[in-house]
Amino acid sequence: AVAMLSAVQAGAPFSEDVMALVVEKTKLTEAAATSMLRPQVHRVIEGMQGAVDAENERRERERQLQERLRLVAEEAERQRIVAEANRRAEEQRRVAERLRICGRCPMGFTWHPCGSGWRCAGGSHYVARDQLPNMMM
Repeated sequence: AVAMLSAVQAGAPFSEDVMALVVEKTKLTEAAATSMLRPQVHRVIEGMQGAVDAENERRERERQLQERLRLVAEEAERQRIVAEANRRAEEQRRVAERLRICGRCPMGFTWHPCGSGWRCAGGSHYVARDQLPNMMM
């Protein structure tokens, strides 16, 4: 539409379908309608360009908002992962401390993580994670 109106502004005639509609609605002659419309073309182009610019700005703001939301979500996920890693490390530290307090296995071997618990370095003894509180008593 802007290209068509720019051509009209440069001296080209209005398109036949536009002119036919204007003549039908206003009952003016084609020449009278053209002389009435041509001076308004630049304001219509400016208005259309303003609408296009506003839409482009809206889309850019939307794109920036989406980008900020993506970054916030990524940061939240990163913080969740770090918090989970810290929680697991703290639990591992507490478990290791419990095992240290309990001492070595009955055969004198140290403990190491294995599956969902701890196994002695000799391989004969295993303590499930949920059994650790009982070992402390």
